[in-house]
Amino acid sequence: TDNGVKVIQEALGTINQTAFSREAIDYAYAHGVMIDASMADENSRHHNMPATWNHTLPVHTIRFNNDSYHDSTTFLAFDSCTNYGGHAALSVSGTSCASEATGRTAGIAGLVYSMGLSLTQPLQLSAEEVMQILKQSADDVNVPESHIIDPATGLGQFYDSKPGWDQRFNYGRMNAFNAVSMVQQGRIPPEVDVASPTWYRPS
Repeated sequence: TDNGVKVIQEALGTINQTAFSREAIDYAYAHGVMIDASMADENSRHHNMPATWNHTLPVHTIRFNNDSYHDSTTFLAFDSCTNYGGHAALSVSGTSCASEATGRTAGIAGLVYSMGLSLTQPLQLSAEEVMQILKQSADDVNVPESHIIDPATGLGQFYDSKPGWDQRFNYGRMNAFNAVSMVQQGRIPPEVDVASPTWYRPS
């Protein structure tokens, strides 16, 4: 953070979080550094640390739905080797688990920061502004076929999705072009930092 870094990628998960870790994340955030965090890889809703801390951007992967994209019917299938839930922010196209999503997110976030600096009147984007841009520029995931349920099994062909935010696909699929275009057009969202309540009260 003190050496000019703008994005920190963390592809790890724990069941708890130390005060030192929380303070490090908050320090980075306050100094304009975005932390993109892995949702981890258990196809579970549990609260993975440090992704659940307020100043991170938790991401996971979505992918094509068969072994090969040539044989697939969608590129919007939930990746069952990644987690989901109320604290998830974005889905990222990939072929592996949530760790891959963090790497791709770091690259896209770097493009967003760079676009701000390349403008005629350069913008030093904050971490919160970059996170809001990535969320607001995402492609909504709403696959109509996911609403079709087999009455015999009670299951559908795809995990359920719906317009707007949902637990499997969050704010949608990250779109690098849309995100960079928002900055280029000066469409910078307001900065809101909801610091309380946290998912878990620090001890």
